[in-house]
Amino acid sequence: MTRRMTGAALLALVGLAACGGGVGGTGGGAEVTFDGLSQLGTRLVDDYANAAATPVENLPSGRVTYRGAAAYRAGIHSQDDILAAPDSLSVVRFNADFASGMVSGAATDFRASDGASIEGSLRFEDAPLQGSVFASPIGGSLTTQGVRTDYAGTLVGEFVGPDAPAISGSANAIVSVGGVEQGTISAVFGAER
Repeated sequence: MTRRMTGAALLALVGLAACGGGVGGTGGGAEVTFDGLSQLGTRLVDDYANAAATPVENLPSGRVTYRGAAAYRAGIHSQDDILAAPDSLSVVRFNADFASGMVSGAATDFRASDGASIEGSLRFEDAPLQGSVFASPIGGSLTTQGVRTDYAGTLVGEFVGPDAPAISGSANAIVSVGGVEQGTISAVFGAER
């Protein structure tokens, strides 16, 4: 069972969340900003900080898209630490196919804490649902100041709320440059349909 976000962690994460058409210009072609992601994250925390795991019998049917935000911090950190001082934020999107029991997604539109854009994306590979929980392999690369950094790890998510209006979770990845391991990164995320 995954550890759901604590109120503080979800709050920090909520600051990161970005729904289509949401606060900070995260939808409709407007520019995504660090501050906009943070504002949306705050709303998500308010809405889902105390949400229980979704009972399996209440999971939706068919395909559902969830959009939100993620917070990242170099090293291995608790959710509260990541949310209190993230190194970067991103938009996250999950595609849940409840008929097949699979979840996939991606992290895009990364912003550093100073507001600078970070090029690239991370993918969350197809992962089977186990009850209301899923664990997805992470892969991809980001480029900052001309340096390409590769990421490989695992994301664990859980559908929360009475009928799965949201997903929350965490991730850890190994960071490599030119095939040489440089350390790790931790993340927390939240998204809603």
